[in-house]
Amino acid sequence: MGVITVKNRNNQIGNKNIIGARITRIRKSQGMTQKELQQKLQACGRVLSVRTLSRIERQHIFAYDYDIVAFSEALDVDIDELIF
Repeated sequence: MGVITVKNRNNQIGNKNIIGARITRIRKSQGMTQKELQQKLQACGRVLSVRTLSRIERQHIFAYDYDIVAFSEALDVDIDELIF
């Protein structure tokens, strides 16, 4: 009899960036879905999948400097609000 391995989805917060939780808070305070934010990012010239956006929000992947600029524009907030 073989062993069945079940993949455990890890939805815990990571430590790869400092802006993920702030993006989530701001996005939700504006009543925006991840899909809507993805579309706004695309209009700003930054193409990210919803999966990648989710991974940034959960701090599972790094956010590049140009991502921070695009998030700032898409969410209509100062960069400082995302970083500090």
